[in-house]
Amino acid sequence: MSNPTNILIEKLKLRCLLRERVFVKWEDQSGAPCTLGSRLKRNGQNLEFFLAAYHDEEGRIHIHFSLKASIILGGDREKIEMLLVVPPDANFAESSKRRLISNIGSLSRLDASAIHDAGLSDSVHVICLQFDLSTKGFIVTKGNNAANATIKPRNYTSKELICGLESLSDTKTFTVYIKPNDYAMVGLEEIRDRLSNSPIDIHKTNINEIYTQQVPELVEWNKLGSMSLLPPYTRNPQLFTEVQAPRSLPVFEQETSSVNVVSHDCQGLLDIQVNLDDIENDPRYIEMNFGVDSDEEQLAKEQLANLDSRGLNQQLDYDSKVSQALDSKVSQALDSRLLKWIQTAIRINSNVHEHKHLTIKFSILGNCVRISDTSLFDATLLWCSALFFYDPLNSDPDNTLGLWKETNSWLISDIAKLIRWANGIHHGIEMGPALKQFMRLGDAARTTALDRRCNRDEYYDQKGVCITRVLTEFSKLGNSDSRENKSVCEKRKSLEAHCTASKLTKM
Repeated sequence: MSNPTNILIEKLKLRCLLRERVFVKWEDQSGAPCTLGSRLKRNGQNLEFFLAAYHDEEGRIHIHFSLKASIILGGDREKIEMLLVVPPDANFAESSKRRLISNIGSLSRLDASAIHDAGLSDSVHVICLQFDLSTKGFIVTKGNNAANATIKPRNYTSKELICGLESLSDTKTFTVYIKPNDYAMVGLEEIRDRLSNSPIDIHKTNINEIYTQQVPELVEWNKLGSMSLLPPYTRNPQLFTEVQAPRSLPVFEQETSSVNVVSHDCQGLLDIQVNLDDIENDPRYIEMNFGVDSDEEQLAKEQLANLDSRGLNQQLDYDSKVSQALDSKVSQALDSRLLKWIQTAIRINSNVHEHKHLTIKFSILGNCVRISDTSLFDATLLWCSALFFYDPLNSDPDNTLGLWKETNSWLISDIAKLIRWANGIHHGIEMGPALKQFMRLGDAARTTALDRRCNRDEYYDQKGVCITRVLTEFSKLGNSDSRENKSVCEKRKSLEAHCTASKLTKM
């Protein structure tokens, strides 16, 4: 079945200029910050939330934000595509600039983490598009034959996505973040050129009228009249009185809006204070279960009611204890690793906890320990190491010397990539056996960053020293317990024995 995007491309003869996954931030009517585009908090998957730009035969630019949501239509489960159509009122003239995330004051630490975690940044950079719409956008979806059928979100996640898109359609000002890549840069440049050379006044074009008149297969979402039962997309959503889950610690992959998540590969954000206690006490992090909709779920509910409540409670208690025990062990292991890292760093900089480019990352690490988030902890810790080696003494906190200029960010990224590779061979090697080599690599990186001639020879020479140190001392082949190494040793012994026997025979 054709989706709205394919229908519009066919009917309006659209040609795609740009299609990229995005992260969007805005404020709702109450002034509460909202976001769309981070990982789904239920299953950790990336949200397929895209910004697409097209041009038609008359030169008009069409901007679509698309996402897919699971619904129940007339008792049947379906997955529909929803398109938010907006006028091209954005700062495309400045879109070619890669911005350092730490310099974007409107981004909170959790926003930046969500962007990184969703894979929408290039190390420490992101493309930033500011939309200031002349008119609000509108949502369209494919029409259905069951005009009187009731549409319901299939689950709580779908409800949040739909409400989020509705909220975004009700605002005129929002910011879009895109991962810097060649396709995005070329597409944005073409949009910019077409807008500047277009003979059509975009503000006199009624896109809504074009869509409704020329594409009868589509219908405006607000004219379906079937989602009125959905609560408004507010900062503090009202809990259902029938089904509630207890308050729990927030997954750190969540932001100040209901639809949000967090990330790792971010460079420390500067001058932004966030109280983690406020996050943990925020009622928006209470999980809610959407109402039982299907016959199968209703039957399961009835069968569950017939079970022996005592046995069920015992099983739930047991599962809870097992889960808590596992989380406790993970937290203890992460706590031990963080302690070891800090104890090593503090011998080099006794005030490392006040390092301007590390304080926010330390907050992320602390929260990872509390919620037993190993993957986010690993990714954040290696960036801490890279930033620490680059400027261990916090010698240029205000960028007076130019150490933290955007043109030098490649050095930090390169060190981080090297640490990730080294950790794949020997865990924690950069703050352990190879600390001296990596500290010298940081020294070389600073020298390169402050060298007007941008001579990279010293940096690459020391990088080679680090690689050689890892390979010769800690490579997997050198591990006496590995099967591959045992096989090599056995072959070597066999060859030596054969050579010895041959020599004796000749003698």
